[in-house]
Amino acid sequence: MTATCTLPVVSNHLLNYLPRLEYQWFVENCTPVELLFGETLNIADKAILSVYFPVMGWRVLV
Repeated sequence: MTATCTLPVVSNHLLNYLPRLEYQWFVENCTPVELLFGETLNIADKAILSVYFPVMGWRVLV
């Protein structure tokens, strides 16, 4: 299942605090990715290369 960033629904509370124009810019420049259960997103002491903003799925509910 691939997550998509669409307007006007903002399902991520952090992104909800962005001003409208900044949110629109962000959405136009984000890349939706599919995250698999158990997938490692980052390893301790390694550089963070990506930031993930869940917009759907069970993790959003936690």
